[in-house]
Amino acid sequence: MKRIVLVMVGPCILLGALFAQDSPEILSIRKMYNDTRSRISGGELYAVELSATLLVVPGIGSPRQRAVFYHSMNEGASGDEDFHLCFSTSYYQHAGRLFYEEMLFDRSGALLFFYGKEGNGEIESPGSAQWQNEERFYFWKGKCIRCMTGDSVVNNPGGRERVKGELIMKQARAMRALERGPKVPLPVSFLQGR
Repeated sequence: MKRIVLVMVGPCILLGALFAQDSPEILSIRKMYNDTRSRISGGELYAVELSATLLVVPGIGSPRQRAVFYHSMNEGASGDEDFHLCFSTSYYQHAGRLFYEEMLFDRSGALLFFYGKEGNGEIESPGSAQWQNEERFYFWKGKCIRCMTGDSVVNNPGGRERVKGELIMKQARAMRALERGPKVPLPVSFLQGR
């Protein structure tokens, strides 16, 4: 009887231990993600929202996109403001499909985490969308260290996952360039006395 219990319980414990062993990098990224989401919920981060609508694209209508960039505004040790992009979200509506992405950045601007999903719904009410195809990518020192798609978890991915990770890093650079790009100028009254 004891052998049967050990045979049944042993593999369960071993599998649990294997899945519970995340690298220090993954744990650090998850902690930073949770802290950042908490700061967003608490209104502690400066947010800039950009929206765009392409007027008419033949065959698909008018695609729309909304991106929100969250900045940390901490005072540095020297009294200077530490203003850096730490998180972005993006919704993209395309021919009845809705795409959602999150990107987490470190203080230097390097991408740490990407979360994406797609589904059916409207950009005006993403909470009512029917989401599917979720994926998560973790990055460390400019390299994809984990890819999670559905039930699949791949550490130090190669092949398709590596290529997708490189594409995500390229997209993160484009998001950072967009965030630093053209902005609507401040009203003149804000500029008086400067």
